[in-house]
Amino acid sequence: MKIPFKKQKTKPIFVRDHRLAFSQDGEDLCLYSYILEETPNYKGFYVDIGALDPFRFSNTSLFYLNGWHGINIDGTPDSMKKFNQYRPNDTNIETVISDKSGEEVRYFIFNEPALNCFDEKRLPDILSKPQYKLLETRKLKTKTINEILDQYVPTGQKIDFITLDIEGVDIEVIRSLNYEKYAPDYFIVEELEYQQADFTEYSASPIYQFLSKKGYIVVAKTKRSVIYKRIKKKLSIITICYNEKQIERTCKSITEQTWQDFEWIVVDGGSTDGTLDILNKYKDRINILISEPDTGIYNAMNKGIKLASGTYLNFMNGGDAFYENTTLEKVFKDKSYTDDILYGNYCCFFSNIKCPNVLPSKIDPEQWLYRTLNHQSTFIKKELFNKNGLYNENFKIAADCEKFVIFYQNGASFKYIPYTISLFDMEGISTSNAKKLAQERRQIEKELLFKKTEYKCTLFGFLKFTKKRINPPISTAD
Repeated sequence: MKIPFKKQKTKPIFVRDHRLAFSQDGEDLCLYSYILEETPNYKGFYVDIGALDPFRFSNTSLFYLNGWHGINIDGTPDSMKKFNQYRPNDTNIETVISDKSGEEVRYFIFNEPALNCFDEKRLPDILSKPQYKLLETRKLKTKTINEILDQYVPTGQKIDFITLDIEGVDIEVIRSLNYEKYAPDYFIVEELEYQQADFTEYSASPIYQFLSKKGYIVVAKTKRSVIYKRIKKKLSIITICYNEKQIERTCKSITEQTWQDFEWIVVDGGSTDGTLDILNKYKDRINILISEPDTGIYNAMNKGIKLASGTYLNFMNGGDAFYENTTLEKVFKDKSYTDDILYGNYCCFFSNIKCPNVLPSKIDPEQWLYRTLNHQSTFIKKELFNKNGLYNENFKIAADCEKFVIFYQNGASFKYIPYTISLFDMEGISTSNAKKLAQERRQIEKELLFKKTEYKCTLFGFLKFTKKRINPPISTAD
């Protein structure tokens, strides 16, 4: 018997909470959710090694369509034509990536482009499946990932994630990456050997073992791929130096701290004396060490900021030191802060003479007129630099003074830590160039503290306001 069908009108259903995935197993959605949780509306930078196609099985297409950009690399002949057409804001490079440069390899091209590789050991397994055919073999020359990044990553550009799918040589490329310059926040790595493995079994993976030592943890696993995230420390200590006679004092001060849950970044300006020899004695504790010419103190400090992953940043520069070996333990152990800037007291020293300086427990605008904070004794949230920009490299001595004023005027919260944090070397550039420091401080006062440059000196040399200040006093966090 035929059952009559009655056509009914239905209202359309609109599904809002969904996203389009391009990755083979949804890796892009996994990573995108992590990044959006931490930094909504963020537009970052990626490196796709073994990119294959601008859309098909792409771990980066979703990010590109949301305003990101980066570098796509694949060895398949003519593969970059589609990238140049559909991903014009990316840098698209047709080359074979290996851990060796200039090596001539046989590149195997299949009817399934996702299988293209130069790992000859994989041929029997691939060709055992009747649907796959070897179309041709070409001889190509390899490049290293560091060569590509050195040439194409913009100066100071942070790499948010690297995705690798290079069929059999992923571990060699991961090991060869220059982590001091190019460590990404995330990795997406194809691990075909561990498709059926649980997390316990996956710990035997050479990639897992290597990246774990580099400070990465597994945050997600799909059928074919594993997503790693770099663990962010509570604190990044940045040390800049150049031909520093007292660098060992700084190194000992940092390495002898009883609280060691921090990363240590050293930016050397290309020292030509014995500074690098001393730094190399501490290379097992230094997380990132770069030695190259810079254009000044704040250029070097900005390099350190870009490399740092910690929530708070401290600048303990060459010659300076923490006041005692329990300083960081007192400030950070078992403590949690929401304040933007933590600041404490400091002690100046010259030869054997020490002069303690106690700072006020509250900050008001006159703080910036009479004195500034000591960057060796402050812990600044990195996100403040993301919001307000890096140090002004036009200043040679007082850029930190300017930045503290900018932070304050833009509403940053300050918390006083009632400890002496640092020993401040009075032989540094800011004290040996008092005239230049005064000139730069006057420029800051003119541009940021006064509507007009009208002020006078009292009998004791203190500057007095003669015009209304830009900002009224603001109470800060205790």
